Amino acid sequence: MHTVDRRQAGDECGRSHGQNLKSAQLHGPVTGVEHFTETQGHVSALWNINRQLSFLLGPARMMALFAALSTITSTPHAFALCFAIGSALTLVPLVPVLRLDTPRVLALLAP
Repeated sequence: MHTVDRRQAGDECGRSHGQNLKSAQLHGPVTGVEHFTETQGHVSALWNINRQLSFLLGPARMMALFAALSTITSTPHAFALCFAIGSALTLVPLVPVLRLDTPRVLALLAP
């Protein structure tokens, strides 16, 4: 069984705490972190609501599109058109992504 000397453990803990203090001094005040943890729950709830609405409204719209296309053309052709339109709609977010100022975004990510 491995035993640890308390002085050694305390020294390691002190070094770790000192490193945390140094990183806090380098990266700014701790209040930003505290604010982040307070708002993280609200952001998580908002993200979950958005995800649930997407899973509800996306299939509902695709079924409505399929029903509309089924009145115009045969069912297999309506299915193929609905699938093609759905596939094309997944590419729509690429337009704003390609317009992003990439160097500016990368600068925000750098410490």
